[in-house]
Amino acid sequence: VIVGVGAILVTTRDGGRPDAVTETEREGTQDAEPDAEPDTSEARDTDPTFVDISIPPISFPDFTTPTVSIPPISIPTISIPTISFPTISIPTISIPPISTPGATTAPEGPLDLPVIGETVTLGDGSTVRVNMLTNDVAPNPTFADAVKQGFTLTRIDYEACAGSDGFAGLNPLFWVASLDDGTSADVFALSYDIILLGVAPGACVRSQLDVEVPPTRTVTTVGVRDSGFQVAASWTTMSAIAVTGQLTSSTPIGATEVGQVVVFDDFGATATVLSATPNSEPLDPTFPADPGRQLLRVEVEVCAGSESTYASPQNWFATTIDGQIGAAAYFGATFPSYEIPPGDCVSGLIDIDLPANISARDIVYGNEVSLEVARWRISE
Repeated sequence: VIVGVGAILVTTRDGGRPDAVTETEREGTQDAEPDAEPDTSEARDTDPTFVDISIPPISFPDFTTPTVSIPPISIPTISIPTISFPTISIPTISIPPISTPGATTAPEGPLDLPVIGETVTLGDGSTVRVNMLTNDVAPNPTFADAVKQGFTLTRIDYEACAGSDGFAGLNPLFWVASLDDGTSADVFALSYDIILLGVAPGACVRSQLDVEVPPTRTVTTVGVRDSGFQVAASWTTMSAIAVTGQLTSSTPIGATEVGQVVVFDDFGATATVLSATPNSEPLDPTFPADPGRQLLRVEVEVCAGSESTYASPQNWFATTIDGQIGAAAYFGATFPSYEIPPGDCVSGLIDIDLPANISARDIVYGNEVSLEVARWRISE
């Protein structure tokens, strides 16, 4: 056996695989130069069993770590613009002085307002006049206990002639009264003349309303609203002039005779005053007329047209020859509150409360929304 780098020679005498290697052969192998490559050319040429196993030189690559060149990174410069905030100017808030309700110094009355007794013309041509103010008046005896404890009543007496929009000011909610501490006085809703009626253009009326006044306070101004519920005129109570004569309209309203039928809506509904009796005994004896008052008894009939219509004693009113107006008494009427079917009629008696010792002039009928639709004259 010859072992050397580059070739291995294995032979046997009989051409087979050797069973053993002699010591001399082993020593000869060990004595060989380690780096010398054995010469196998003679064996290759003469020995037919020679196997030449040549291992070619192996070339290993160079594993030297390469140098990695990282180019420099250029970081751009970011320019942040300067943010400019606007200057906020906070306004100065001026708080007016607070008026204490309990102040004892009364403000002076407005010098540019009409005074009591002057007539004011509203936008639609209505004329209104506050005739007088009366402090600490007695309430309607039936409802005297309804006045707030410690309060008194101030009565406002006024007249009006309706312009083109009519006049709704008979309703006390259309009036305002201011007190000397800047607050408002409440209307006392249980006075005699609470009339929820808007009279027709050309009609003239006179009425009253009471307002409740707290202790130590007085009414300083009085105002009336127009049909749009805006205060249209005001009067100062700091001064007054004498009232002469009764307000009259330049286009006075007409009236029909008692017994005449009046058609009052587009569906043919009708109303009729059949009779009128002044200074009558009450229909309900337990509710006689109050002192200074009278009851006007009227017999009336209402008929529905092609549509139903509502009728009630509270749709009926009466005026006196000086324009005062009264409403149906609360008790005793035989005329029902009733939705009348198409084509039907209802009739009955009603007591209307008026001032005593003065003649009644007109009987007035209001429709379902309390607007005047018919008028009958019973005296001039």
